[in-house]
Amino acid sequence: MADLRSNAQMFDIDVSALEQLRVEISATQHQMLMVYNRALNRTAKHMHRISAGMILTALAAKNHKAVDKRIKPFIKRRNFTKEGAGDLSSAKLWYGLNDFRVSELKGRLQNPRRQKQPRDLETDSPALSQPVFENQKRR
Repeated sequence: MADLRSNAQMFDIDVSALEQLRVEISATQHQMLMVYNRALNRTAKHMHRISAGMILTALAAKNHKAVDKRIKPFIKRRNFTKEGAGDLSSAKLWYGLNDFRVSELKGRLQNPRRQKQPRDLETDSPALSQPVFENQKRR
């Protein structure tokens, strides 16, 4: 699995580079924000899909449905016409740590059962599979 560098895995986007690009292609502020939000949505969905696949293979779950219940994307959109102007939208992924049901995992339960031991009809106790010698104690 991926190494855990910190609790909050983040990547920053250079807003000044976005602003320069917007000026070069003569796009409006609204167009730039729409493109940014689309890219943010696609990135959040991609990270959701990749992390669900990693969990699916690591825990050997049967299907994506059980894994998807434990990953929730939160995409916070900013309204750029109000007081939050200048702030960009953000996305977070929440991972639930509740247990998986056994039925949601691949494989079968292995129950190490012993075979039935034959009973001694006279004493109604389990018959020993090995003979008891005189110097051994009977258990």
